[in-house]
Amino acid sequence: TSSLTIHQKTCAKKHAWGLERLPKKKKRVPLPCPPDIQVPGVNACEAEFIAFNEEAYQIYREHEKECAYCYDQNEEERKRREAEEAERLLQEERRRQEEEEAR
Repeated sequence: TSSLTIHQKTCAKKHAWGLERLPKKKKRVPLPCPPDIQVPGVNACEAEFIAFNEEAYQIYREHEKECAYCYDQNEEERKRREAEEAERLLQEERRRQEEEEAR
């Protein structure tokens, strides 16, 4: 849980740094507020961590839609994941076809 506090501070600095470097024509939005849910403590149950993480992720995804810096940062990662998923589906389809041909 202490690493989350460090992450939030680092994220705010990195976001400010990234906004300064965006081309002027790109949209700038302020960093969103953290989740309303209290940060789970070391003795918290799994459900508390899941609820906090889900809310944090939803905030991030909504922010990313508006923030050019965040979107640009994640575009490469998104493309990589999409390519991996497409390759996985292609391999799965090939395997199915091979199994059908073997019958």
